Amino acid sequence: CKHVYSVVGQSSSDLYQEGKYVLLDTRKSFSDKIKNFDSLRILGQIRKRLPNAKRLLDFGCGKGVFLSALDNSWTAVGVETSAERAEFGKAQYGVDISIQFYQGGTIKEGKYDVITSFHVLEHLPDPKALFSELIERNLNHNGMLILEVPLLNSWQSRIAGKNWIQLDPPLH
Repeated sequence: CKHVYSVVGQSSSDLYQEGKYVLLDTRKSFSDKIKNFDSLRILGQIRKRLPNAKRLLDFGCGKGVFLSALDNSWTAVGVETSAERAEFGKAQYGVDISIQFYQGGTIKEGKYDVITSFHVLEHLPDPKALFSELIERNLNHNGMLILEVPLLNSWQSRIAGKNWIQLDPPLH
């Protein structure tokens, strides 16, 4: 299947709590310009497929970069486990981010037209169970789920080589 993975001796939550993921303000960086371009591209695809979509949940939203690309036609919420990242997104982007460790159930009012989740699956011990619950309890019947994971043969990976940000063992 061409998946690449690493085996971690300690839990991923321990790795995050040890400070391996430092919050950086990257709002004026080249990396953020790429993220903003990608966000607008993804939103364009959503509008093509679901022109009447109004409610969006960004699961594992980090600092809220994707949420910040949405226009006023959306009612959107993000979910983030890192309080520091969520607070940054609220303060710097003015987006709605719920700080929680999701273990099941409905998020806010539930029934979203679109659920996005960028670079989250690779951090979960049991993504199938968690996403089954997330989808069942929170996604509209005809809604759209958008998942993104690091792609080893992406153009970003090829350009950056061994310095690609997603090559961050054991976290990525």
